[in-house]
Amino acid sequence: MPHNDPRFTHIAKMVASQLGVSAQAVDKCAKGNLVDEFLAAGVDGQEPRMSLIFYYQAPWPPDSSSTSPVLFQVTGDDIPLTGKCCYCVRLSNPFEPLPTKDLEDNVNFGTLSGTGSPMQTLMMMVSELYKPLIDKKAFNFPKKMTADNLEHLKSNTESFTHTLEKAIESLDMAVSLPKSDTKVDSKPAAIAAAAADPAVVLEFEENVTEWVELTSKLLNESESDDKSEDDVGPRTELAWWRRRATKLNSICDDLRSTECQVVIMVLTACKSRKLKTWKHNNNGITDALNEAKDNVKYLSTLEKYIEPLRTGTPETVLDALPGLLNNIKMMHTIARYYNTSERMTTLFRKITNKMIWNCKQYVTGSDPNVKLWDQDIPKLIQRLHACLALNELYQENYYTTRDKLLTQPKGKQFDFNETAIFGKFDLFCRRVEKLQDMFTTVEQFANLAGHRVEGMEALMKTFQSIVDDFRRKPYELLDYQKGQFDRDF
Repeated sequence: MPHNDPRFTHIAKMVASQLGVSAQAVDKCAKGNLVDEFLAAGVDGQEPRMSLIFYYQAPWPPDSSSTSPVLFQVTGDDIPLTGKCCYCVRLSNPFEPLPTKDLEDNVNFGTLSGTGSPMQTLMMMVSELYKPLIDKKAFNFPKKMTADNLEHLKSNTESFTHTLEKAIESLDMAVSLPKSDTKVDSKPAAIAAAAADPAVVLEFEENVTEWVELTSKLLNESESDDKSEDDVGPRTELAWWRRRATKLNSICDDLRSTECQVVIMVLTACKSRKLKTWKHNNNGITDALNEAKDNVKYLSTLEKYIEPLRTGTPETVLDALPGLLNNIKMMHTIARYYNTSERMTTLFRKITNKMIWNCKQYVTGSDPNVKLWDQDIPKLIQRLHACLALNELYQENYYTTRDKLLTQPKGKQFDFNETAIFGKFDLFCRRVEKLQDMFTTVEQFANLAGHRVEGMEALMKTFQSIVDDFRRKPYELLDYQKGQFDRDF
């Protein structure tokens, strides 16, 4: 029995302190088979039990006669958390019995609240508590880990945090259809009786009218409201279609519920005219969901190639270019919905936007307070050159891909607005070329001044005066859309 095992006695005391109950209450509600599996060695071929979970909340299923919290043990698979939860996670080798010695080092405890968002609580715990501790190697925890183990832990923590963020985002974006207060059984007799009741029919028709208004608004959503923003990158395309798929999918799930099905059956039985508009929207939802899912599928293939635009340098972006262009070509060729000229042009334009952003971040450096004039000039010139190389090779890869498609005239072609795609990058690079020329001249004069060439003093003084005047200018040197620099240059 669990209460006879000193290991579970320790666990019961810890759970009791976390939930504000007695250890005897924990012992009483504990399920012997779950505890035994947790304490014992795992069996080959079977997934070992790595956690014990206790809820302290109102009984489940809900009972109107009692809403006072009770303590009970769950597996975490079926009963929703509405109160407080305490979990114990096993850290030791699952295929060996849980050791009695150093039990504190082999079992980890934590709590979650169901009154807010348990998933949000978990994400905050992982991202703001565990991840910083892992990054700082707190408490010397990696002493028993290899370098590969530690890197694996960091990678999995990042991945888990990212998964939680996406799940929370999906839950926050879910759309729920308004429900009727009148409850009707789904049996044929009840449906027929409701269809003969004018009050019920009127209420259900008002319900469907709300559905039509809500779904019409969603179906007519503007595909992209950020087209004029210069710093919008390609991730916004994937994010928009993911949000749309989540909203539409949540509506489809709602429509499959018994409540919504009953409304449709009653209005069908009484031949309500309101169903005609609803059927049109219902078909539109199905089509729109198929479109959103297809677009998410293909845009997701670009994620690893566009990640360097956000986190890398122009050099790492260059390495990703062939794969990026190849996947875009594939998407343009076989995607069912996204392969229109307008959408593909928008995608390329956003990739260009992020490349310009990446170049700016690379040139200005990690400290935004350090101006270009205060940087190491030779290194700055190298960075400016890397930006020019990125634009050149980006366009080279694009036109190479386009020309290959031209050899297959029956296939889909890159017939996009290339001015919209490359125009800003070319404008940015014209500014970069001028900055490269200017700082190269500054570096040459600095080297010349170091040699103290006789008779150059007046020229050096004049040049330094010009440089000082430029340094006092209030504008941002990399702001290529403002022409004051070009006039002064």
